[in-house]
Parts: sequence; C-alpha cells; structure tokens
Amino acid sequence: MKKSYTINSTFAHAGKLAFLALIIILQSYSSSAQLSLTISGTNVSCFGGSNGSATVTAAGGTAPYTYSWSPSGGNAATATGLIAGSYTVTVTDNASQSNTATISITEPTALTASIVVTNNLCSHGTNGAINLTPSGGTAGYTYDWGGAITTQNRTGLEEGIYSVTITDANGCTFTTSATLVDPPNISASTTETNALCHGDSTGTIILTPNGGTGSYTYDWGGGITTKDILNAHAGTHSVIITDANGCTYSTSTTIYQPLLLIGSTVVTNVLCSGNSTGSIIFSPSGGTAGYAYNWGGSITTKDITNAPIGIYTITLTDSKGCTFSTSDTITEPTAISATTTVTNVLLCNGDLTGAINLTPSGGVGGFTYNWGGGITTKDRSGLAAGIYTVSVTDTNGCVFTTSATVTQPLILTATTAVTNVLCNGGLTGSIILNPSGGTAGYTYNWGGAITTKDRVNIPAGPYAVTITDTNGCLFSISDTVTEPNALTATTTVTNVLCNGGSSGSIVLSPSGGAGGNTYNWGGGIITQNRTNLAAGPYAVTITDANGCTFIRNDTVTEPTLITATAIVTNVLCNGDTTGAIDLTPSGGVGPYTFNWGFGVTTKDRINLAAGPYSVTITDANGCSVAYLDTVTQPTAISATTIVTDVLCFGGSTGTIDLTPSGGVGGYTFDWGGGITTEDRTGLFEGIYSVNITDANGCLLTASATVNEPNDIVATMAITNPLCFGDSNGAIVLTPSGGTPGYTYDWGGAITTKDRTGLPEGIYFVTITDANGCVYTTSDTLTDPLVLSATTAVTDVVLCYGDSSGEIDLTPSGGTAAYTYNWGGGVTTEDRAGLAAGIYSVTITDANGCVFSISDTVNQPTLITATTTATDVLCNGGLTGAIDLDPAGGTPGYTYSWGGSVTTKDRTGLAAGIYSVTITDANGCIFTVSDTINQPTPILTSSVKTNVLCNGGSDGTATVSASGGTGAYTYSWTPVGGTSPMATGLSLGSYTVTVTDVNSCQTNLTVAIAEPPALAISTISKTDVTCNG
Repeated sequence: MKKSYTINSTFAHAGKLAFLALIIILQSYSSSAQLSLTISGTNVSCFGGSNGSATVTAAGGTAPYTYSWSPSGGNAATATGLIAGSYTVTVTDNASQSNTATISITEPTALTASIVVTNNLCSHGTNGAINLTPSGGTAGYTYDWGGAITTQNRTGLEEGIYSVTITDANGCTFTTSATLVDPPNISASTTETNALCHGDSTGTIILTPNGGTGSYTYDWGGGITTKDILNAHAGTHSVIITDANGCTYSTSTTIYQPLLLIGSTVVTNVLCSGNSTGSIIFSPSGGTAGYAYNWGGSITTKDITNAPIGIYTITLTDSKGCTFSTSDTITEPTAISATTTVTNVLLCNGDLTGAINLTPSGGVGGFTYNWGGGITTKDRSGLAAGIYTVSVTDTNGCVFTTSATVTQPLILTATTAVTNVLCNGGLTGSIILNPSGGTAGYTYNWGGAITTKDRVNIPAGPYAVTITDTNGCLFSISDTVTEPNALTATTTVTNVLCNGGSSGSIVLSPSGGAGGNTYNWGGGIITQNRTNLAAGPYAVTITDANGCTFIRNDTVTEPTLITATAIVTNVLCNGDTTGAIDLTPSGGVGPYTFNWGFGVTTKDRINLAAGPYSVTITDANGCSVAYLDTVTQPTAISATTIVTDVLCFGGSTGTIDLTPSGGVGGYTFDWGGGITTEDRTGLFEGIYSVNITDANGCLLTASATVNEPNDIVATMAITNPLCFGDSNGAIVLTPSGGTPGYTYDWGGAITTKDRTGLPEGIYFVTITDANGCVYTTSDTLTDPLVLSATTAVTDVVLCYGDSSGEIDLTPSGGTAAYTYNWGGGVTTEDRAGLAAGIYSVTITDANGCVFSISDTVNQPTLITATTTATDVLCNGGLTGAIDLDPAGGTPGYTYSWGGSVTTKDRTGLAAGIYSVTITDANGCIFTVSDTINQPTPILTSSVKTNVLCNGGSDGTATVSASGGTGAYTYSWTPVGGTSPMATGLSLGSYTVTVTDVNSCQTNLTVAIAEPPALAISTISKTDVTCNG
C-alpha cells in the first residue's frame, strides 16, 4: 500500500545570492527503497535576469534517475538559466517510482532612481546641482558619474547632460541622466512641432528669449514653469516670461494633432483541432497614412491567414510612429480522440476470436469509421492477432487515427537435444526436451505412461512426445537415438628381413565403433600402424571416440645373423701396397655380395696399402654386415724445427734447429745450394726447405719459416686547443709494429706515451720497441680562430618608452655552434622588441670559449608641450587664444585639435577646455589640454523713484552692476549723466549702458512713472445742523 506525505518548509533570504532552499517533497513509499529528494537553488541576482538555478539530489529508489523540470523543460539534475518563478521537478527512478519537489526562485525589485535637478540661476553658472535617490535592486549602492566622481549627489555643476551609472550590491546596474540648462535672455520667438499622434503629448514648443535683464522665469499655466514644453498636447499654449527685474513678455502658439488611429478585425476560427485554417482580416483608419503592421514573430502583413488557435495581437503603426494595438482570439473545436478496448484475447496462436470496442470523443460529432479493407463499423470481432488501425472522421472532416493490438501467445514449439548411445548395445542415450511458446504449464506424453519432460539411459531407437500447454494447445515432435556398429580390426604383418633388424611392420585396419579411434601398443606408442619393428609378439588396444575398446594380437619373425672371418698380410714399408685380405662369410640367406667401397666388389683383396679396410657383406634378403680389419706398416719419417726469428725488420739474425724421427734411422740432409748440415744460422726472413732420407731410402721434405717483426709505425690522435691561446691541446699516440714494449722520447726528458696540456705547435717523438728498434714521427696542434662578434642596431626605438628596438648579432671565430646569454633567460642570437638601454650578451662556442659584447638602443626624448592661454575678454566672446610650444620626440610635428583643426596655435576661441594631440615625425603621440576662462556676464539691477507729481522731474534711477571685469562706467540716455544714479528725471524710459574695463557692455531700461494730474470734479457740502 502506498502513502503520500507532504513536508512544508520555510526558507529565508538573507540578502545573499545563494541560498539553501528546503523542499516540498512528495515521497512515495512501497516495498522497494524509498525515493527522496533534496532541492537547493540560487536566486536571480538582478531584476529581469535569468541566472537563477536549481539542483535536485535524489536518494533511494532504483538508479538511474530521470528528471523533468517544469516550466523550464530541462531534463538534468540541475536546471540553469532560470528567471524568477516557481519550478517543479519530477524525478523518476528505474523502477518507475516518481517524486516531485518545488522551489521558488526570487529576484530583487528593479533598480531605478529618481533625480532632482537644480539648474543654474544664471547662464554659464556653476551652482547647478543633481540630487539622486536610488531604489530597488539590493542596497549597498555605488555611483559612477565618470571622471572618477563617485558621490551620490552632484553640486557646483555647469550646464550640461550628466549621466550616472548606479551599481547595487549584486553588481546590477541602472544608468540614467539629467540635464542642467541655463536660462536664455528674455523676449522670445517660438518654434512649434505638432503632436505626432492623436491625444499624445509629443508636440514641442521651443522658446527663444532674448533681451531683458538677468535670468528668466516662465509661466505656461498649470504649474508649468520650464522654458520649453517638450511634451505638449494639442491646443493653444501661452507663456509669460519674467526676467530678474520682474519684466514680463507674453506670447501664444498652437499645437495640432491628427485623427485618432484605430482598426477593426473580422475573425475566422480553425475548423479542426491542431490545424492552421484560422484568419483575421484587419481594417485600419485614422492617424497618418503609410501604415505598418506587426503581428509579432516577423509577421508584417495587414491580414493574417493559415493561422492556428491563439490570441493574436496586432500593432498598427502609422508613418509618424503612432501605434494602435488590438487583440483577437482564434478558437478551434476540441481534438477528436478515441479509446480502444480489446475484449477477447486469443488462447492459442492462430485463433480468430479477438474483438475490439471503439469509443470516440471530441470533434463536432457525426463520426464515421474506416478500418481499411472496406470495414466501416465502429467495433470489430472475429479477429486474428495483429495491429488494427482505424480513422475516425467528424462532421468537419477532421480525422483522428488510433490503433489497437490483438495479442496471441507465441506458437507452441519445442526443440530436442539428443545424446546417442556411445557403444553398440549400450544404454547411454538421452533426449533433452526444450519447449517454448504457448502458455507455460506444459505436460508431456511419450507413450507407455511416460510423462517426464526428458528421457535418459535409453537404448538406440525412435522416440515421439506430445506437449500440451495450460490452454490445451498441442505440439508433437519426434527424434531418433542412434548407436555405432561393433568395434573390430584386421592386420597385415610384414616380418623382419635381417637378423636383429627392425624392418617388420603391422598395418591395422579397424572398422565399426564411433570412429575417432585411438591406439595403444604399450610403451607410449599410440600410432594406428607399426613400422621398423624387431621380431616379437605385438598387441594393440583400439578405443573409439565413445570409449569403446577392442584388443588385437600378432607376431613378427627374423632370419639368423650374417658373420665373416679374414686372413690379413701387412705392408713391409710405410707407404707400400703389398698388403692382402682373404675373407670367408657365413649366416644370413646366401648367395652373398661384397662392397669394399670405391667400386671394389671381390671377396678378397691384394696389393693393399697400410690402413683399415671395411667390407659390406649382403645376403639374398639384402641384409648386410660390415667387417673391419687393418693392414699395418712402419712409421713415416718426420722432423721438427725450432725457429729463432729476426729481431728487427730487414735483419739476418734468424736460426733453424732441425730434429728428425721415424723411418729406420741413418738420416742425411739436403737444404739445397750444397748445404747438408742438420741445423741453420744467420738467416734472413723467408721459407727454408730440407730433404731428409733414412737408411731404407725413404724420403721426407720439411720446411720452416723465419719471420721478422713489422716495421714500427705510429698514429697520432690530436686534440687541438679549445680556445685561441689555450694550453689544453692533447696528443694520443698509438704505436704498432716492431715488438711491443715501447719506450718514448719527446725531448726535454718527456717519456710519456701521450701528451696533454699542450699549446699550439709541432711535436716530435722517437719510439723504441722491446728489441731496440727505433721509429720517429711528428704532428701539429693548431688554435681555432679567436672568438668575436659584431652588433648592429637595426631598428631604433621610434617613440619614448616604446619597445621596438632590434639588435642583429653576428658571431665569428671560435668553434660553431654558438649559444647566447643576454641575461634574464634570453638566449636568442638576435633581439627584438627592445626598450632603450644598454644590452650585453655573452657568446659561448661549442668548446665553451666565451666572448662578451655590448650595444646601446637609443630613443628620442619624451614629447612634451607647454601651452599659454589668453582668456576671453567678455562673457560669450570669441577672443580667447592658445599658444602651443612642443618639444622632445622627433621634430616634424602635426597637430589635431579635433574638428579638422590642425594649426599649431589657436585664436578666436570661446571659453572652454581645449585638447590637442601632437604627433611627431615618427608617429609618436602626446596630448595636452588647457582651459580658456571668461568673466561672468555683467548683471544689472535697478532701484527707481517715480515722479511725485504729474509733470514733475524729480524722478531718480540707480543701477547696481556685478560680473564682468570691474571697474564700471555708466552712460544714461536720453539724459541722466555718467554716474550709477540718474536724477531730475521726468516721465519716460531711460536706458543705461554699463561698460567694464574690457569694454564689455550691457544695457538696462528703467521706466519712470508719474501720478495722473490732480483735478476737482465734484464739490459737495454738508450744512451745520444746529446753530452753534
């Protein structure tokens, strides 16, 4: 029985990206091991991100596991790339046991910020401010305004656009900007842009004020006090501009808009579930002609056809970018479906009793059926086993196809494994029965009440069995157990031809049995036939492949032994041929033949030399016997010599000492040239022969060789000095010839065989052998050329601080190959990529000789420049200048101030920061900046006193100036003098021109008013009521 348990847990987000989420685990318990899950996750770091992940760990159950995540669709243990949301994983083990776990991946709120901008009060001011208030994301914000400015808020700002990037504690960023705008002068013209779309606020009114005094304020009504209206709705807009003195200026302008952009749709739904036959016809109107359509997914046609079900949203955009969106839904009927139920199964393979019941659903009803082969009934019966497919069609012509399978047992069959009887007449046969198919629970009938599955210990013969399965299905099979014929054998015997021979043989012819016979004659002999047999009785045991045996006995016979006797006559003198042998044979089978070798086939021999003689006697059977006897003779004359060789090559100190023996004695000697002595002296190198004769006149010629040693020679293996001027040369002397036991004389009392520690030079040596023979030779040691090198700086450093120098090193002398050490692990021959400096290299040749050399890579001096700036005289003027003075690098400078300005110096400049890039003749670059300042604008304000009485001239006006470059001068028109205060003024407007020391000017107009003229229009009286 299964039980379901739900474990709910709560986890806390402690402000960290990673967290361990406890789980909602649905665990199923059964008789197998419990499948349990543990899940953990990592939240999304930034709002809208997709770097969340979740990992599930399965335990228990039966591995391996499969995973299915929803909604991400992953199938691994870890799901990555997740957005915020809830994710459920289903884990299934190999036994189809499943469990689920759910985790929630969160994200911080969107990082944003609000900005409060405080613009400058006056044009070109530096008192602007931006107050920044971040929100969302993960607290712990940092700020980057550029230029290493990282404060939250900004003060002391000039007019301009300021962009800031806010980074929260998770590294999420949000970039926003603020614009500081200085106010222009009063009076104004307007430039209007009409609203792009009906009802929006994309109209703009650009206000261009001029004149007036100081900074301005604006009142467009409705609390709008900006200079321009950038998001104006259609209609008439009026503005009042006020300067620092309270002067005002009013103007109006009108913003127009197009008709409202709209559209209508006609929807046609899908006929069949899953098809794409829907359509939407769209009709636009309004806006500005030149429409564009976007249904999403790159569909930009006006209408949409061949569409599947779903919600379709079209965005209509006119030529001004105004948009209208509407959505419609294309629907479809439910999908046709059908279930099949196989109601009858087949008991035996090949039956026709199957049936299928079909239950359709979905679609729009009015179903028809097609099973194929003209069969259109809803249900089927009388079926054989197989797969049956039916197509169900509804009234709309929508089709659903499904299949059902009528199964049957496998066909009942069996195989037999027969073991035949091993030996004729035995009971070792068996039949092993292997049934299959049908429905298990088999019974067996071999006949004669035998119902076992298998048969064992049976004789040869035919056997049959009927198998019945649980459903009563039958199968019969038969097989035969065989046996071999009886094992026997005959023989053919060949007797021995010669006594003691082994030419007998027995040829064995077996028959019957199971074949594959083996044979045992005893003594380890296992061949079928026997050859090379001696006389005697023989018995063999024959065993066939089944181990059945048969024994056969036979006898081999032989004749008697051949023999012979001989009478020998020996030779009188060594080397004579007077010997003889008289031979008498017996035994064997006559007649005999004789073979003495060399074609001699007589029975007896005469005129024989001394020596052993062998004859082969062969009888009528070809049997042979060898008979050996010896004819003797006296010993032969011989001699020995003792030779004393010549001492030195080409000498005559050799001797021969001769000693004869053998024969019958009484020797004489003949060396030739009349020399008859037994021994010889005073001999040169050569071969000497002597004739020795004994008393019987027998002759021997003997020879001896007198040798002499080879002439003394010697080879010298020299090792030259390794380096120029060294004394490490050596000579290895190898003498040969003469008689070993040499002594050596190099001169200067040096008597060693070899020499070491030698400088360059010629060396002589005298060699004396053990016999006092002398030989003199010499050889020369030479130094290698002196090790040297040259360097060439092939590429100099073009720009100060670069690493473009190159040194080409050319070694010479010494013994190649060379190695190089520049220091710092650099071992190449040449150098590249070098900074300026002195470079030293040590060169080592193949003999270890060393040479060092240095060279210098130069560079130009660092490019520098000084600037002299001349500030602007008047605020907003173009009288600034910069005088540039470059130095260093490689002269031939070019200049780039930006905007195609390439002169060395600049004039006619406005206030600002100016940067110039200087490039020398080698392309080296240096950038320098300078600032041209300007005075603040001259600002004025006034205090006036109007005329007290109509027609009077007691009005006054006083002007106060600031900014510019003091001191100021004043000029009032049409009257008023040249001081800051004008007096004696009557009704009218008065303009004062204020000029600073740089001749910069500004004007201010003051209006002097007067009261209306005093007049009496009515006189009334009131009398006294009471007297007194």
